[in-house]
Amino acid sequence: MELSQRAKQLSILLLEQPAGCPLTLAELSEQMHLSKRTIQRALPEVRDWMKARNCSMQSRAGSGIFLESSEETKRDLLLELQGNAHGLENLSQQAELLELLLDAKRVLSIEQISERLFCSRDAVEKQLPQVRNWLARYQITLHVQTGVGLYIESTEKNWRRARIEHIAAFHADAVMTYFSAPERNEPPQLFRVLSREEQLSLLSILRRAQSYQEICLTDEGFLRVYLCAGLMLRRIRQGYPLQLEREELERLQQLPEYAMAEHVTDMLREHSEIVPDAAEIGFLAMYFANSDTMPKQDLTVSTTGELHRLYLAQHIISSAQRELQLHFESDEQLLEGLYSHLQATCSRLRLGSPIENPLTQEMIELYPTLYAAADNACAVLKEILEIDSVPPEECAYIAMHLGAAMERMQEKSQNISAVVVCPVGMSGASHLAAEITRRFPRIAVRRIVSAVDIDTRQLRREGIDLIVSTIDLSLSYPVVRVSPLLNRRDFTRIDAAFTMAIQRKQEVQAAQRPMAQRKDAAFIARFSDEMLRLTEEIPWHQIPSIQHVEELAYYAAHMMISDDIAANQLEQQLVHQVHQADSYLQPYRRLFLCCQSEYVKHCCMGYLQVNMPYARDGQDAIEGCLVLLVPEKDATGAAAYLMHRACAALLRGREYLQDMQRGEKSAFAQRLERDLLQCYAAIVRQHLPE
Repeated sequence: MELSQRAKQLSILLLEQPAGCPLTLAELSEQMHLSKRTIQRALPEVRDWMKARNCSMQSRAGSGIFLESSEETKRDLLLELQGNAHGLENLSQQAELLELLLDAKRVLSIEQISERLFCSRDAVEKQLPQVRNWLARYQITLHVQTGVGLYIESTEKNWRRARIEHIAAFHADAVMTYFSAPERNEPPQLFRVLSREEQLSLLSILRRAQSYQEICLTDEGFLRVYLCAGLMLRRIRQGYPLQLEREELERLQQLPEYAMAEHVTDMLREHSEIVPDAAEIGFLAMYFANSDTMPKQDLTVSTTGELHRLYLAQHIISSAQRELQLHFESDEQLLEGLYSHLQATCSRLRLGSPIENPLTQEMIELYPTLYAAADNACAVLKEILEIDSVPPEECAYIAMHLGAAMERMQEKSQNISAVVVCPVGMSGASHLAAEITRRFPRIAVRRIVSAVDIDTRQLRREGIDLIVSTIDLSLSYPVVRVSPLLNRRDFTRIDAAFTMAIQRKQEVQAAQRPMAQRKDAAFIARFSDEMLRLTEEIPWHQIPSIQHVEELAYYAAHMMISDDIAANQLEQQLVHQVHQADSYLQPYRRLFLCCQSEYVKHCCMGYLQVNMPYARDGQDAIEGCLVLLVPEKDATGAAAYLMHRACAALLRGREYLQDMQRGEKSAFAQRLERDLLQCYAAIVRQHLPE
């Protein structure tokens, strides 16, 4: 049995601890920079490993965790683990060897490499299988000629991919330190042909580009885009142009990120006098597309692509719920995180771009159930994107999102906050609070409150779920009445009140988070107005048949807008959506056209039923088209949020599909009105004063 890296670190800490000096979870958490829960998960692995080596791991309440064995045994085990830790040394050697091979302009002998790495010939040769496997991930071949040396064979595209991932894997800390304060820190010596001024310009241009496009890349995503752009400048200057197959370039030019890459290269041209061609721009666009973005503060859906991602995210969540027997639907943070993550994931899968995930093996080994649930949930990605498989690295990232949701579920949904009201004096109130805490560890008593000073609005702001009182209180707030000296009946009452409080938290969780920044009455008023307008009239037309798919854009535009000129303009917007691969949701056999438009003043929705399904070459037939339009100008954000809630309801409930199939317009409208009214009621409960 080989320990995971996390369990290995934990074991070393315990072995190094002097006899009679236990370590608490808090101390281990602080030293390892991990949560207590994460450490608890690693402890069984450590216990089993130690037990197999005649070393017993013990825990003592109030003291902590310690190992029980002879000092000699501990010393031997420490040497064993530290010997294995030389894997870190090996990893460093592999990184240096890869760098030598990737940057070499000629064949390198084993002797030359061993001199550069300050290691023996045998040490170099031991690294070759791992190095060969690493290079193979990027379709790079390592050649070893006896008596001559080592060299690699690669296309320029694959070389750059490998170099970017090599730097991201082994030199990320140096680059990120530079990013944190570029004016004070030295730029990394990764692009030796680029001056400090050029690297500063590159950094500034990429930051401005994000602001211009209103996106926010994760640190990891920004790092890879920076490396891609920097290597582009370096390689062009050195005379190593990039070439792409025509089909691949055309596919990249269809990405929305291509325009962003053009914007960046235009600015780079002004500062560096280097002229990137279409292939260079396409390659940069691929890295923009493959990079994760930070989850938005407010999840909104205003384009077909965003609707498509929402559909995928919800189906992944639904699948994981069934597999794990948990309820994730109220976790907006999970939905937002997956929704944001899937933008890059879908791009990578469509383009066949690999991704590094250093925690893949750890997720598979330590959390097999969670990983299996993520793997099964990714079946929807294979179906929708029409790909054969989803790499384990991508599945592991999905599993990490699900794992974070499980953590939140345990930490937030299973505990409540309370205040105590007890007019018999401070000592009596303190005793009551202490007794509640002792008997009910999942109830956190925040403070003791005077009956005359209770402010329910303040309690709501503090997130207080329950008032425990020894007197009757006439409040529109959850209150449980108990006696000053708790008895068996009081325990039953508190337990029942706790269960009710947990249920209430779960019910409001969905509406609570996305609305955190929208507490003004203007938002609520606009939401109400848009909701009434949307559900009041939903155009519902039938089309006998269509000869080509662009006709749907024509019928949709003229169904939604009566003014011919405006309808013609809207038609052009929808034509672009029609041709997007993600406008077609295969399980629904319908087009979903969703966009912001200056030609509508309010949210609107309409449906086109195609009586004779239109079959495209090699694709499933189109049986209908659902159109969702959001006004371009929406100062409060209420219109976009309403459409997000409407989309979420449509994609979550199969009843809507049945209504569309049967042509039941009134049932569809009533169902939508009901779902949106529930959302509106939750908003009002959370954000209007009493």
